Amino acid sequence: RLLKISQRLGGSYPKVEAINAATGQIQLVPEMRASASSTHIGFSFRSHDGIYVCQTRTNGFTMSHLSPYDKWDAFREETKRIWNFYRDQTNPIRINRVAVRYVNRIDIPLPLVDFKDYLLTVPEIEIAE
Repeated sequence: RLLKISQRLGGSYPKVEAINAATGQIQLVPEMRASASSTHIGFSFRSHDGIYVCQTRTNGFTMSHLSPYDKWDAFREETKRIWNFYRDQTNPIRINRVAVRYVNRIDIPLPLVDFKDYLLTVPEIEIAE
């Protein structure tokens, strides 16, 4: 059912990869034994431009926007569009977690003269001589 989401996405997310969960166990006493297993749990879909990555799993849904970044509204609308495909295909009983995470990156040219040229609050750095 998760792969059917790919059909709904059309050609906008052409790169599809399987997502597997791996588990392992090592027992040392009374004798050493090891075991491992892998289970297929979903798919990762990457947009043709590589900016959006969507994960549809048996245990969740994740949408990511990679750089270069656009407006929040565009990301929100694309996430809602694909969430609706996921919801229609999987019929989730409840949602346990909704989260947004921001990763900020500031490109500062070197040599750096003063952090205060780029940040309002700066770390105080002492250079040992």
